[in-house]
Amino acid sequence: MSLVLKNVFYEAYTQSKITWYASIHHICWTMILSNGPLLILLWPLTWIPFFVRPIQDHADYARRFFIALYAATILLLIISYQQAFPYGMVFIIPVCFVLYPDFFSWLIIALKPTTIFRPFNRAALLGFLSLYTIGIMGVMIYMALPYSYYLIALIPLCLGIFLLVPRLSPSLKNAIKQPIVIMLVCTGILYPMVRFVIIADRMNGDYQQSMLIVSNKLLEEGGGFFAGTPLFYDRDQAIPGLKNLIDPAIKYLSHPSRNILPMMLLSLDLEPRTDQQVIHDLKISPVKFYLNNNRIDALPDSIHRYLASEFNHYWGSIYIYAPKVSAKNQTISIKFSGTYRVISKNNSKIYLDHKKTISLSVVTLTKGKHFSKASTEYRLQYVPKKQIELNPKYAGDDWYRAVKIIVM
Repeated sequence: MSLVLKNVFYEAYTQSKITWYASIHHICWTMILSNGPLLILLWPLTWIPFFVRPIQDHADYARRFFIALYAATILLLIISYQQAFPYGMVFIIPVCFVLYPDFFSWLIIALKPTTIFRPFNRAALLGFLSLYTIGIMGVMIYMALPYSYYLIALIPLCLGIFLLVPRLSPSLKNAIKQPIVIMLVCTGILYPMVRFVIIADRMNGDYQQSMLIVSNKLLEEGGGFFAGTPLFYDRDQAIPGLKNLIDPAIKYLSHPSRNILPMMLLSLDLEPRTDQQVIHDLKISPVKFYLNNNRIDALPDSIHRYLASEFNHYWGSIYIYAPKVSAKNQTISIKFSGTYRVISKNNSKIYLDHKKTISLSVVTLTKGKHFSKASTEYRLQYVPKKQIELNPKYAGDDWYRAVKIIVM
């Protein structure tokens, strides 16, 4: 039982303390609301049944109160959560399936001309609808939502006229129902669908897919990789401290602290490693390449300096094994047997294993020690054994698109 409590609640509680995503909190909520705010903005309006009760709803009141309490608890927790990822909104779907059918069942009854209401405080209802309308307008202005969503404000306006003006003719009452339905359909279904079609085209995963295909082909030759985030379900990353570079892992690299250790969960591939330990692991591990992305970008400068000396840009966001060799007589260590391209300045004098070579020439080296003599600094960039088709469209390092898109 203690293990269940720890894994389900305590570990989740430790992850809720992560503040790394605070900088995109507003962006995430803007994206969520821009792509369909009705499910969130309509929620306070579901409290109207507590102000206006049909005469026959006595049996439904207890159920409606429980639903409102349940929905408020879940939605307030989700809204207050620091890591406001758009895909996290899937957790409100069960709430919506319970909350809105109950609300619309009340609305259908309330909009019938024959419905008789219990006496209610008209001033309180007017105040509530006014505050609600001002509130959602304020949210839409603050979040700079598309102007089409401002039509949502007509829903409480029409509902208020229907409930608060007692002497409306039946024809006017029927006319008021139509704008409510139109606004619900337009702002809740039609316009979000149009935005989805446009955004889905922009969020195509061609770049990500290309990175994974080429990465997989490189790994088929052997060797390891790292990306700071899981890429393949059947391939583990080579460096323990770089498997899942989220807030606690990044912080621990530069500033090891006991306060961070409770957040370093093995179930999330979080292993407490300092920057020097990671550099040591990189030196002794056969890492063939790494995939650059926003998590790799967050690494400490000390690790970036080492990566710059050991890897070179290959294609896209992939940086391949290409150790930098200094200008002196020395013995160098090569991690992979295979073909290497010499990258140096023109007219450089380079001798590998006492054989003269020139810039951009290709040499074959075995894994292990080799003698180097050079007049200038140069690199030995690994060349894959099999020719890999590389799309020139993605030749540049667009590292922001290399992993799953959170915001767009």
